[in-house]
Amino acid sequence: MLTSHDIQAESSLQSRTLVAEDFQAWRKIISESFVPLVVQSYDQNEFKARIRSKAVGGISISLIEAKSHTVERTPSLISSADRHYFKLSIQLSGTGIFVQDNREATLLPGDMAIYGTDRPYTLAFAGDFKCLVFMLPQSYLDLPKDVIGRLTATKISGESGLAKIIGPFLTQLAVKMDEITGHSGVRVMNNAVDIVTTLLHSELDHAHIDITQGRRATMLQEIRAYIDDHLGDCTLDPNGIAAANYISTRHL
Repeated sequence: MLTSHDIQAESSLQSRTLVAEDFQAWRKIISESFVPLVVQSYDQNEFKARIRSKAVGGISISLIEAKSHTVERTPSLISSADRHYFKLSIQLSGTGIFVQDNREATLLPGDMAIYGTDRPYTLAFAGDFKCLVFMLPQSYLDLPKDVIGRLTATKISGESGLAKIIGPFLTQLAVKMDEITGHSGVRVMNNAVDIVTTLLHSELDHAHIDITQGRRATMLQEIRAYIDDHLGDCTLDPNGIAAANYISTRHL
């Protein structure tokens, strides 16, 4: 989680606004603002777009206004990345289509969707639109990555459950991003991460996805990897494996 030391310099900065007067400029801006992406548009004439964003301790919050286009995260771009993120998008106007992990979600104003930059995805926006993107390192969310992966490209309706509360909070956070400064800014961003985690917990419960089972699967994968890495060690035994993975021998 964020600390004052992490964002001492960043939290005093104002938001950054970048305006693209043509499509080629937008291609560069959108990849530099998030992660490298393939950006395409069938109508590049009179293309205009705008992004206002602020980054605090590895977390960024961005407001985007643009005309119709698509963005794609490809395997080749993923292979060259050294860090991976989750991105929560809130549709503010227009329509967005999100595709990842063989799922597709159509977002209308108020709806949300989460997706990860470590796997291919496609976003398509038809016509003029506005959206908010909350991007954070995957390790910041207190949920196993594979469990969150079961929610990617799944519409979270802005008209139901916690989304009716969390959506407006994140939207106001984006609108007032210049006020995210100092120690209070640290707390606000920590709270934002916490409520996003709470929202995902709620969606997992709603979808009847067993979080505990997902954590067990992740732990089992880590244990197997540890054993593979230490097969040549003649002292390898259950007690050592358990200790290295911070669990009891009985649990192992």
